[in-house]
Amino acid sequence: MIAVVFLLASQAIAEPADLSPFKPFLGACWRADFSPTVHDTHCFEAMYGGAHVRDRHEVQDGSKTIYAGETIYSADGPDLVFAYYNSLGGVGLGKVGSTEKALGFTGSMRAAPNKPEQEIDSEW
Repeated sequence: MIAVVFLLASQAIAEPADLSPFKPFLGACWRADFSPTVHDTHCFEAMYGGAHVRDRHEVQDGSKTIYAGETIYSADGPDLVFAYYNSLGGVGLGKVGSTEKALGFTGSMRAAPNKPEQEIDSEW
């Protein structure tokens, strides 16, 4: 039985998840300017040898962080999925679709624990 567990674990290590749509982002940061003083910066890194991708972001007004969040992207069978957590206590879960030119995000998000759930449907 223990040999079977080790065999399955070694196969999982040998076959990393297909997170190739995020490859261009790995090791880089990008910034969106919402106004002359408000910016949203995202930084991407591989986790656990490429089994997941982490996207940390901060919204800053001047030099003060006013909001932050972290998304973990993972392969779940044939699907790319995400789990998002923010500094207000909010949680979002969903799927990622990809084409050669875009990433699409669908799912649901609760901006804070006391806020209603909202649908996510966005594209990069």
